[in-house]
Amino acid sequence: MRTTEPTQIIKGERLEWTKTFSDYPATAWSLEYRFRGAGTGIDVNATADGDVFVCEITKTASAGFGTAGKYRWQAWI
Repeated sequence: MRTTEPTQIIKGERLEWTKTFSDYPATAWSLEYRFRGAGTGIDVNATADGDVFVCEITKTASAGFGTAGKYRWQAWI
């Protein structure tokens, strides 16, 4: 499984990645992402797998992306 955020998202594609922050274990913190651009954006709430955050964009969620183009993402704990 990848450990970095996606650099390309194709409509209808499922994506999954993990993130680890030594000072912010997933057992005690939450991690959220927002992907925004032209059209509909996607919000991602990571789940905990021990101290690791597991992030997923489902096929249904990525199908909701609107116009092709550049999107920006922002994450926070």
